[in-house]
Amino acid sequence: ADKIKLLPKSTQELVKIAACIGNQFELERLALFSGDSLKITALNLHPAIEIGLILPLSEAYKSIELGVKPPREDVILYKFVHDRIQQAAYNLISEDYRKKIHLHLGQSLLQNIPENQLEGRIFEIVNSLNQSINIIKSKIQRDELAKLNLIAARKAKLSGAYEPAFKYLHTGIQLLAENSWENQYQLTLSLYTEAVEATFANTNLSEVLRLSEIVFKQARNILDKVPVYQILVQFYIGQNQMQTALDTGLEVLEILGIPIVKQPPQNLIITELENKLPVQSPEIKAALGILISLIGPVYQTFPVVWEQVVFTMVSLCRDFGNSSESAIAYLWYGILLCGSLESIDLGYQFGELGLRILEKFENRNIQAKFNNAFYGAVFPWKRDIKAALKPLQENINFALEAGE
Repeated sequence: ADKIKLLPKSTQELVKIAACIGNQFELERLALFSGDSLKITALNLHPAIEIGLILPLSEAYKSIELGVKPPREDVILYKFVHDRIQQAAYNLISEDYRKKIHLHLGQSLLQNIPENQLEGRIFEIVNSLNQSINIIKSKIQRDELAKLNLIAARKAKLSGAYEPAFKYLHTGIQLLAENSWENQYQLTLSLYTEAVEATFANTNLSEVLRLSEIVFKQARNILDKVPVYQILVQFYIGQNQMQTALDTGLEVLEILGIPIVKQPPQNLIITELENKLPVQSPEIKAALGILISLIGPVYQTFPVVWEQVVFTMVSLCRDFGNSSESAIAYLWYGILLCGSLESIDLGYQFGELGLRILEKFENRNIQAKFNNAFYGAVFPWKRDIKAALKPLQENINFALEAGE
């Protein structure tokens, strides 16, 4: 800290800003913040190199200091020689000024990167802006930051990082105005729905119920509630409350106006099913999602209801068209047929139909469910069971990525 205080004022300022960026930082970001050229910024930073506080990560900075374009278009990177040096520089900044630096850093990066690169640097932007929430008073800016937190959460979720995802979602919710359900409905709904899923994946079960109740109270229609109902069914399954899981799913189907089919569907021709047009009705897609979430509890606990759930799924696909959910419907119909022994060949054909449908309507959230059932309950009837081991082992990664 004493060494930093002996540096020229312009260098001190840059070192403090760099400390807010992180242990490693780009020259371009410092230049954006300071408003100076790359050359001036590099020259102002040089005294910190001379006394061994920071270290250039390539020789390209020398060309920049001379005002010469480097031989390659590499990012000019530096790093603090040690994390404690970065911390010493960071501690020299007052808390209020830190917030202003983080706000400026995040805004300058957001304003200067092309839109198609936003997602690639979303964590960098959001992590910076989130540290300045208390000084962001504009409703427009707070709503914009809430949207950025939603983008960051979705990207974190894709990597299976559900704890950071929930933190971004929690921050996004905090940024919303009290009347956001009226004035920013879609953003508010998305943040709360994603938060229910992330909370469930983090096994914070009491918070799942609290957030779900808010969505059920505020959502404008049943379709907006369905994704949360699906998570709630999984929640009850995880608590071994199978009857409650079933009752919840059946209640949603009744609201959607979908009757349970109690007899095997007729007129099922595999080639015709495969060539069905994509389902257009959001109510039918929602119903299929709920039915899929019910498969687990009813298969284990209510065999008769399980058959009816399968009949209902296949009938909906036959009558209204295909979607990624259809893959699960045809697969479980195949499982049902294989279990009757005399229909093993036809059951296997339905399992393969599901496989082809999933390839056509790719859906990573269904992939793990599908693979588990196909390789565990259809594949071994016709193929060497040992050949199922590798895809089942690989499926663990699909399941982890999907929070399954």
